[in-house]
Amino acid sequence: MDNGDWIRESTYYLWDLAGERASNEEGGRHACHPTQREPKYPDKAPCTKAKAGQSLRLRFWGNGHASFQWGRPLHRDPGLVRVYWAGAKNKEIVMASELTPDKMMAEGNFSADAVTMPKDGNLPNDKANWMQLNLPVNIPQGRNMFVWTWAPIWDKFAGRWRDQYTTCFDIIVEGKEEGNNISPPPPVVKPIDDNDAKAKEQCAKECSRGGQKQFPCSGDNCPPCRYDSGCYDYNDQGKCPNWPGGFDCKKGQAI
Repeated sequence: MDNGDWIRESTYYLWDLAGERASNEEGGRHACHPTQREPKYPDKAPCTKAKAGQSLRLRFWGNGHASFQWGRPLHRDPGLVRVYWAGAKNKEIVMASELTPDKMMAEGNFSADAVTMPKDGNLPNDKANWMQLNLPVNIPQGRNMFVWTWAPIWDKFAGRWRDQYTTCFDIIVEGKEEGNNISPPPPVVKPIDDNDAKAKEQCAKECSRGGQKQFPCSGDNCPPCRYDSGCYDYNDQGKCPNWPGGFDCKKGQAI
């Protein structure tokens, strides 16, 4: 890691999918930080090498969010952490729209595996957050690309936890973990979640124009940008307000 400081390293590479920098000209959102979009590894941060079937511990900084009692904001579930795999060696996940359930390899609560302790004023002191990533016994040898995500916001409109922050990484698979010489079970293919279809159904329902309850509308008579029960017009650049957890009913895509 960078000078051995994994907290600093993870903070630097944290990528906000809802941020303006994540958008491209076509209106989609890049899945990775600009420095993580090709297989280059800076000094003191080499690519991890592992064996097929090996269990790896992924560490990330809690930054005050790990404890339900102490985290910021108070008494709010910190959401889910997930790991997605491109599905083949040397294959990339480029856009956030590719982070689909069929590519998900691991999922857990943000603070399910965490060490927290109070400090001055009973504020949180997140000592360690982590999750386990179990590599399949039949994962291809060579470079495999992964995306770690944090989904901190429950999207009432789509009815799901929405990925907002990411960091991307490679693992070079070399050999097989001892004791994993049995034939691998058939791969479990997770169904693709149709939450965007559910979101489109929501577009036909009544919403409050500009978020003001005194101005209800429904269907095509409403502004295209939906956030829960509020709907808003495009800005001067023809884009929806850059808030997480929304859906563009005209373009049919998450915001």
